[in-house]
Amino acid sequence: MEIRLPEEGQEPVKQAPPRAPVTPHAPGYDPEDVRRDLLYLRKGVGFTDKRLSGCSALVTVLGGVSEPVEVLRERLESAIDSLHDADGELLRIVFGMDADVQGATTLAARRDHAGTRLGLGREAVADRDARAIERLLHQLVTGWYPKSPEQ
Repeated sequence: MEIRLPEEGQEPVKQAPPRAPVTPHAPGYDPEDVRRDLLYLRKGVGFTDKRLSGCSALVTVLGGVSEPVEVLRERLESAIDSLHDADGELLRIVFGMDADVQGATTLAARRDHAGTRLGLGREAVADRDARAIERLLHQLVTGWYPKSPEQ
């Protein structure tokens, strides 16, 4: 929060810090909102249709609330699969979308599984999944993936 110094006889004015630019793909949503939604979806039980439905920014970039949740899920999976260098496989595990980890109720358990499958330690998996989330965010906000609503 920034406080502007008042001119003589005025009260100090509090201003919020400037926000990042809105996404070109989903006007009105800040990429930070989409990032927060992605980070939320990997925590706890991971991805579920119900949890996706509660992620308003992510739902918007995937096509909006008028789309059936199955279509939104398919588009998210398409964006994940469009990533390179095993990022897609890693994110499917971390989000709990991989059949081998469905039912895993913690991010730690899914990271352990990813580490075993990919030959990495949990810390390395955490670093890689954070970078993969950023790549996924870019795909989503630009609409640059096969089943994008912009296609």
